Amino acid sequence: MIQKFKINKSVNTSRSAIISNGFIIDDYTCIEEGAIIIGPAYKGKRSQILASSIIKPYTSIE
Repeated sequence: MIQKFKINKSVNTSRSAIISNGFIIDDYTCIEEGAIIIGPAYKGKRSQILASSIIKPYTSIE
């Protein structure tokens, strides 16, 4: 099974964030230090994932 992902160029992502396969991160999203995103997941336009957040599978944030 092929895991798909998409991150738009306007996304601001911390180098210490951990993002797994199977996700879409839309325009102008901010992912702060130490955040963990476990796919499949969708992060909508202008959403913000705060420092040390854990986003579990099958989550949609808009």
